[in-house]
Amino acid sequence: MPSETRYMRSDRHTVNGLTGYKLGTEQSATVVGVFIATTATATCYAGIRVFVRHADGSEIEITEGTPVAQVSRSSSGGGLQSNTWSCPEVSLAESDAIVVRVYLKSGTGAWYERAVFITEQLNASKLNAATWTVYYYVSKYQDPELGWVWEFDFGTSTYNSRIENFTWTPIGGGGQTYEIYVDALCQSIGTPAYETTYNVSKDANISIQSLKALETAFHIFEDATAQAHALAELSVAEIKVTKLFLVIGSLGIDLSAGRIGVVLDQIMFYGGKTRLFLVIGDLAIQLTSN
Repeated sequence: MPSETRYMRSDRHTVNGLTGYKLGTEQSATVVGVFIATTATATCYAGIRVFVRHADGSEIEITEGTPVAQVSRSSSGGGLQSNTWSCPEVSLAESDAIVVRVYLKSGTGAWYERAVFITEQLNASKLNAATWTVYYYVSKYQDPELGWVWEFDFGTSTYNSRIENFTWTPIGGGGQTYEIYVDALCQSIGTPAYETTYNVSKDANISIQSLKALETAFHIFEDATAQAHALAELSVAEIKVTKLFLVIGSLGIDLSAGRIGVVLDQIMFYGGKTRLFLVIGDLAIQLTSN
């Protein structure tokens, strides 16, 4: 479950049909500034709205229509200011991205969208509930030509606007990682014979539903060899399997050893028809129907 700092970068990319500034895990090297006009006496505000953007370009807002994590300044000056927002848990599709829009406002006027940031497709199952800390580099000053300005800057380590504790869960995280580890541990210490038997049986059952008898036999032997780690004899439910033959007329093909020869008289022949037998000691089991 990554808990990241996502930086408001000055370079752009296009994700799920939206071109915006990158909301990345490293800061860029070029500053960008956006602003609105204000007055000397107005209190100015900055805030964000957050959206989930799907692969088809549609969006769902998770900030309920009003900028959150707001900061404000009434006097001239500038620097980093921060506030927090409690991000709720939100389910995500693999191709979803997170969009953060920065808004500016002067006094009691309207909010103006001034910058759009978007992550990559996160390959995430959810955006986790977490308290984000949002940092804005904001300045209020008087410009000789523009008059009073309320400005938001981002994109460098100096103008280091960012979001901390951006937390999400990758697809396949948690339980699957645990299962892979357990499986690897079993393999490393030597899987008991009965566990190998279960896997062979499972693989054989799956294969036999869609494959011909010869293909099924091949997969049984191949899987058994791989899972038994090339043991001299494969233990299957405490029965020692010694040979696996394909019988064509009076010709026997030893599938387990790659030899071709005549099957011994413990195997019965049926008028030259093709038969598949499993030979266990002196016992021959016909695997194909008459």
